[in-house]
Amino acid sequence: MQSSLECVRCAIDGTFRMLENIKSTDKEKEIIIKTILNHLSTLDMTTPPVETSMYIHRIIKKAFKIEDIYKQTKQKANKEMQIYMQKAIKTINKTTKYEQLFELIQYSAAGNIIDFGPRGHKI
Repeated sequence: MQSSLECVRCAIDGTFRMLENIKSTDKEKEIIIKTILNHLSTLDMTTPPVETSMYIHRIIKKAFKIEDIYKQTKQKANKEMQIYMQKAIKTINKTTKYEQLFELIQYSAAGNIIDFGPRGHKI
């Protein structure tokens, strides 16, 4: 897949969303934004969007010395899901084995499609 102008806009929006999750000064964020904008200004549109995304993640992780940009977001989501799952397990335990399997497959699928990075894509 090649990049499009929409991919560039999405990369910029994604950069701002990622930076919202990082405690740093506006000056530090400004440097990162300028670095990424400079990269995007020279982007070869045959570059797959995933490469651009990986570049942005590498720059942010390196600059702020973090491994997981979405760590806090994931922790919050996991905490909320634990509460929900406790209620769901009580309900599942009251159903047949087939219904239990079906419910567990649905939860597994939901967990696998959660992605805190991209926005606006239909699944």
